[in-house]
Amino acid sequence: MSVYRNLHNTMWMITHPSKPLNHTEGFKCSDISLRPYQFIPYFNSENVTLECFCITWFYVELFMRTLSAPSFIYLLRDSNFALDILCILPTILGQIYYRFYISEKKDENLLTVEETQVFDYLTCFKLFRLFRLTRHAKCLEVFFKILYTNLKDIVMLTILIIFGMFYFGLTQFVLEQIHRDNEIKNIGEALWHGFTVITTIGYSDITEYQFLSYIFAIVGVWYGSISMAIILPSLSQSFNIFQNFKYRRHIFKYKTH
Repeated sequence: MSVYRNLHNTMWMITHPSKPLNHTEGFKCSDISLRPYQFIPYFNSENVTLECFCITWFYVELFMRTLSAPSFIYLLRDSNFALDILCILPTILGQIYYRFYISEKKDENLLTVEETQVFDYLTCFKLFRLFRLTRHAKCLEVFFKILYTNLKDIVMLTILIIFGMFYFGLTQFVLEQIHRDNEIKNIGEALWHGFTVITTIGYSDITEYQFLSYIFAIVGVWYGSISMAIILPSLSQSFNIFQNFKYRRHIFKYKTH
């Protein structure tokens, strides 16, 4: 588990430089290499929302599959049911272990290495969530066919996005350097800002202090929107064609039998 521990601590220090590991919420652990990391995957505020969303989604899928199953024996034989259980159990067991064992300990600094490894093993079980994608194998096959059919459009869209990312990002980086308190400190942040602007996923995340830079951001949003509006409808149309063809072939097989 040392590999997982070192990787997790490194990623935490990179993504949260203002929140060191020895100041994990509610726990004052003096030995960083042994103790504080185990609380992050389940109980840290940045991860709890995503974890709750995933578990809620798994519960909804499991509930709908249980209602639609013809019998409970059929449900137990379904491999997807076993994967759903394996996806939900780590979080449930982790919460039970934390609520009824860890939270009952009076001294926060006396957690043993064996106790921390429990969270390591439970976190490893989260890898089973990747296998849930196998139920979408047929849809993925259609998706890859669409990508192959519209390869030219996808390459064109990628070129337009990369060009816009470099052009608008670097242009705003140069314009913002005039202001002392600009929020674009280096070229990496400028490229990321250009990407979020032209894809409209992070517009207005960074405040532009120069009027010309603000105009470039608006133009970047329009550039990205028009580029995607030209390319994406063809992908959607191809997907509908493949789906209709697949449905008609299924109906034909059903009628012939």
